[in-house]
Amino acid sequence: IGVAFSLAFTLGPMLGAFLSVEMVPWISLLFAISDMLFIFCFLPETLPQEKRASSVTLGFHTAAHLLSPLALLRFAAVTHSQDPPAEHRLRNLRRLGLVYFLYLFLFSGLEYTLSFLAHQRFQFSRAPTPGGSALARKLQL
Repeated sequence: IGVAFSLAFTLGPMLGAFLSVEMVPWISLLFAISDMLFIFCFLPETLPQEKRASSVTLGFHTAAHLLSPLALLRFAAVTHSQDPPAEHRLRNLRRLGLVYFLYLFLFSGLEYTLSFLAHQRFQFSRAPTPGGSALARKLQL
């Protein structure tokens, strides 16, 4: 997964700068459809029939704990499990989860602003991005 994210962050901006603005969503849709076809055709279901959810609504009800941001920060899915942790362990888990959330939130904010910094400081636009040649020329000066 780390390699996929690394390649996406490295090749994505170059591919986006190379393609026209109208073409980028269509390429993303093509990638999404090809991923779904690959999963459907080549990855078999591994969960045995007896362990699957009896109804779709039961699956949605249990997934609600995984979709609600407040439930995620409270670790509601852990508290509703078959073997819930002790209260002091849950408190430590919530504290650790909050610290990790703040770390990721701040890091993603930093990562998001790097493109604005490159535009303001080095006058980068979409055109000189492919290949990193513009960055190499700027760093040689």
